[in-house]
Amino acid sequence: MGLLQQIGQLLSEPPGNIIYYLVTLLALQAVFGISISQWWRERSNDTALRAATASGALVLLRVVLLLAGLALLNNPTNARLILPPLEMASNTITAVLLVWAFIPPARRHPHLNNIILALSLLIIGVMYVFYAVQWRGMALPATNYSSTLQWTVWSLLQIITYAYGASLAWRDGRTRHTLYPLMLGFMLIAVIAQFASAALSSDAAYTPAAWIRLGYLIIFPLWAVQVYRQTVSPLLAARQANAPVVQQLINTLQLATQVITPVPPNGRVAEAVTMSAQMIDAVFVGVGLLSDDGQQIYISSNLPQSGANTPRAWQLSIADWEPLAEIIDYRKGMIFQPKSPNARQRYALYEKLDIGPMGTLMAQPLVMRNQTIGVLLLARPMGQNRWSGRDEAVAPILADYLAQALGNSRQRQIDLRDAATTAVSTQANNSGRLITLEEERDRLQAELDTAQARSQQAEKRAAAAAKRAAVLAESLQMMEAQTLGNQDERITALEAQIESLQESLIEAEEAMALASAGEGGLTTEWVMMTITRYSGQLEEAQARIMDLEKELALREANQPNDLLISLIQELRTPLTSIAGFTDLLLSETMGLLGSKQRDLLQRVKANTERMNGLLDQLLQVATGDSQPLHPAEELVDVRAVIETAVNGVITQVREKNLHLDLEIDPDLPPLAVDQTALYQIMTHLLGNACQASHNDGRITITAHAHTIPDSPTSINDRIEFLQVNIKDSGNGIRQEDLSYVFDAQYKAEHPLIAGLGDTGAGLSVAQSLAAANGGRLWVESEIGEGSTFSVLFPVTTKVHENGQGNGRLEIGDQRLESEAIANL
Repeated sequence: MGLLQQIGQLLSEPPGNIIYYLVTLLALQAVFGISISQWWRERSNDTALRAATASGALVLLRVVLLLAGLALLNNPTNARLILPPLEMASNTITAVLLVWAFIPPARRHPHLNNIILALSLLIIGVMYVFYAVQWRGMALPATNYSSTLQWTVWSLLQIITYAYGASLAWRDGRTRHTLYPLMLGFMLIAVIAQFASAALSSDAAYTPAAWIRLGYLIIFPLWAVQVYRQTVSPLLAARQANAPVVQQLINTLQLATQVITPVPPNGRVAEAVTMSAQMIDAVFVGVGLLSDDGQQIYISSNLPQSGANTPRAWQLSIADWEPLAEIIDYRKGMIFQPKSPNARQRYALYEKLDIGPMGTLMAQPLVMRNQTIGVLLLARPMGQNRWSGRDEAVAPILADYLAQALGNSRQRQIDLRDAATTAVSTQANNSGRLITLEEERDRLQAELDTAQARSQQAEKRAAAAAKRAAVLAESLQMMEAQTLGNQDERITALEAQIESLQESLIEAEEAMALASAGEGGLTTEWVMMTITRYSGQLEEAQARIMDLEKELALREANQPNDLLISLIQELRTPLTSIAGFTDLLLSETMGLLGSKQRDLLQRVKANTERMNGLLDQLLQVATGDSQPLHPAEELVDVRAVIETAVNGVITQVREKNLHLDLEIDPDLPPLAVDQTALYQIMTHLLGNACQASHNDGRITITAHAHTIPDSPTSINDRIEFLQVNIKDSGNGIRQEDLSYVFDAQYKAEHPLIAGLGDTGAGLSVAQSLAAANGGRLWVESEIGEGSTFSVLFPVTTKVHENGQGNGRLEIGDQRLESEAIANL
């Protein structure tokens, strides 16, 4: 068992599944607690509200699944009827809730997500009710839920939902730089893996969605981490506001001193960004300075540069963002709320700067002597759509101070040039990265071309090898046909030679007759010598033909399947180990067993013994060798053998809740047959009856002794025989299939003949054993009434002195006895 299979089994069976429920519940409760507290503090935070609603619903859903699993723990039948559709429906609801919680609402249709969520939950609920009722009517012990249309529909709905959500999360700039695309991608991979593993599995037992549970164990803690980060970031940024008044004043003066203190080039703008970030509760701070012509703006931020230890900077045209001209011309600050008319402009700026999802945006002009020299940009984290009263009051004053500090500096032109240099350097870095990526792309393309060329060469070699194999196979067939043709030609030549010799012999006999009559000129010695020579040649040719015919018959009929025999021998090793460990556990050497555990182990032992019997049947059929009969040292009690065989199939009787009727004469005569062979015959017939009968069916076993006259003209001499009938409650066997019931090599349209429980191997062995012991086995069947297998043995009155009974009566003529048995 591989590592992934062990993980799947751990998540699907106790106690691992209990740990799975506890871990997922803990993570969902953490998400719910953090989100609801954040929303309670800030009612306008839509992200926290969606997270709280989705996590709360998932907690309730997981609790329902956990309680259902615990309630049905000791009732596997009801668990099989209820849990599969319930878990698949809950997984689909989970997919819809996760996508709804992770993806922000559309900008132009803020309520569209809520409408889609309500419709999806309604449809899933209707589907669950319909599928649950349908599953209760089709759930059979051999039916695997993962092979039904219901399971396929649920899986495809989950795959579509996660794929759509992952694509939206990646394309939306508000969620691209979060953990949401990663989490949805994880779940998409988990659902596809579960779908593929179920399609390749042949196990008929229901197994919970282990791959999906593994995905939940990964994404639910990641969701808690994402919610925690969104909640903690504004709290860290608000440390300045929560500090004592004296400390706030000291920090403000220190920051102000750093801004007006002479610093290296480009350092004054960086200090201004640092001061703004510590005084305002903002996750993004950008200070932009206008160029001399007023057409460009150079923005420095507190965000780190990708691949470098420098802050990110941009060079934008005033026309790139419409509100810039308005802020610069009117020298008035603006706040961009998500649901305000200017929300589209806020999104446009975020996409232009490629800074990911942000909350509300505040823009304040930097004005010095009634002239705008720049802009201060402040943004809150995603989901936080309001500024506090303190921040709204401090932001304009902070902007005025920064404008005076930057404008009064003699380094204004230098600072402006440094800001431009930083922006150009950023673009150069981006260009360098672009060139590097293009070179990497060219290198990978070259490797891909090489791999494709090698693949084509390998395909050509494989095609040549396949062609060569076909030629060799054709040559082999021709050689075999030629060999057989040569043998046929030799036989034909020998037959012609025999005919010629026979004609010569006839001529010799005629010549001999003429010689004896004195009519020919031939001597008797010459004629006898010629006849002797031709007769010897004729006998030699006939012996050669018989040898060739035997050789051909052996080649055609006596070729055992070596591969099947080797596989049977390989299967015996694990079966022996299973039987040994089962006996060890039943002996309670490793510990005491409960009643249910002992019952399960006894079932395992019974099925192991049954598998060994099936392997013996296959081995006998593959080798074409019937089991050798042991000398019957004593007469066999038929009743005891039947009862022993019934005990051997009692497990199958209990599994299908079959009713077993025994009608056995109390004074059955004993039989002089091999006891092991008689037991195997009864076991094969009872096993076939159990497999062919329906659940809650009935199997009838009758055993009676009868007598018939030895011949139509003889009344005193009688033949006594014993007949055992085994009737099942199956569908019956068609008349055209009755002749193939005992044929182990019959190639039917289906693996089993309709109405027959055995594959034919066991019944073929049973018929061979019955015939070897002087008996006969046949079947009678009617469609809809079931089938009756009858076995008949003659009753022998004594056993030979050497201990071996011949299976025939010691009275009467053997030919008459055979005819009587055939008539029966």
